[in-house]
Amino acid sequence: MTDKFHFTFANIETQYRAALEAGYEFITCLEYAERKGNLPELTIVNRVDIDLSVKKADRLRDIYDRLGIKASFFVRLHAPEYNPFSFENYRILKAIRDSGHEIGYHSEIVDQAAIWDEDPADCLRRDLDIEPI
Repeated sequence: MTDKFHFTFANIETQYRAALEAGYEFITCLEYAERKGNLPELTIVNRVDIDLSVKKADRLRDIYDRLGIKASFFVRLHAPEYNPFSFENYRILKAIRDSGHEIGYHSEIVDQAAIWDEDPADCLRRDLDIEPI
């Protein structure tokens, strides 16, 4: 049997819906940290790395909101693929936050330090000084 998963947002929603129907509980990364050791048997930590597109992350937010589940979305500050502070991306990130999802920092300090020949701690401090959403 060689069924291949064909990616579409409709298929993703179907998979999440099936997990809910099977009794899985979706939690955020913070919830995992707070409840570690006290988790239901059927638990999914719902982490989304926004690697390439904030607009696609917004489509996931729509799905999660329809299904009543939360996620942790991790944003890159130095991605060549998107600027988290562009007008549209910032609006989307605020909508993700305002829907009750978590926004996290997707650190790339090892790469930054190597590329810029800077101390990783300095790279981290600089990134953390960015005003959160």
